[in-house]
Amino acid sequence: MRLGIFTGGAGETDTLDSLITQAQQAETAGFASFWLPNLPTRNYDALLVLALAGRATTRIALGTAVMPTYPRHPIALAQEAMTANAAARGRLTLGIGLSHRPVIEDVMGLSYAHPARHMQEYLTVLQALLHDHTVAYAGETLRVTADVSVPEPRPLPVLLAALAPRMLQLAGSMAEGTITWMAGVQTLATHVVPRLQAAAREAGRPAPRVCVGLPIAVTDDVAGAREVAGRLFERYGQLTN
Repeated sequence: MRLGIFTGGAGETDTLDSLITQAQQAETAGFASFWLPNLPTRNYDALLVLALAGRATTRIALGTAVMPTYPRHPIALAQEAMTANAAARGRLTLGIGLSHRPVIEDVMGLSYAHPARHMQEYLTVLQALLHDHTVAYAGETLRVTADVSVPEPRPLPVLLAALAPRMLQLAGSMAEGTITWMAGVQTLATHVVPRLQAAAREAGRPAPRVCVGLPIAVTDDVAGAREVAGRLFERYGQLTN
């Protein structure tokens, strides 16, 4: 098990300089990785911040947790991710996810119809561009013929945020693993990991990576911490998709 830092989330108002400093501090403290979410309407673009952090650090792994897929065409995301990975000298992991229906439909005005089909087709195009740098694909939601590359491309693993069985199957069969958020030990042991590993085995892929994201509070004021957590994470109880 390796420990990383996940910052830039709910309730945080970090400046660009402070985020880069946090990545440097995490590296100095010996953490294995530094992760940023890409929130749709506030905070900085996660891949751009990690590209800058990649030039300011030398060892620590960097990752997005996660980049929503609907707002970015897979060509655009592949190009941006490959550029950030070049800036980080090959230390980037690209975490992607669907986001949630209220964000995609109510905020962005995009359709959230058929999310599993969307992700399957999106991963097909994205992985082809990242690994082969070319794709010719005609599906129900995407029709893409393109070549995308950067000078001296580096390996770039993709993790898929997943909890539902269909998404876990995609994470195991088409990606390098999954990223979870606030999933407990029992859920991981009985639901996430078995489905993920089975999908990877059936697809003939290596053992998948599991990145577990959890909010942590180091405090003597347990009641106060619970109150703050309840306020910060209240919105998750309102997200049904």
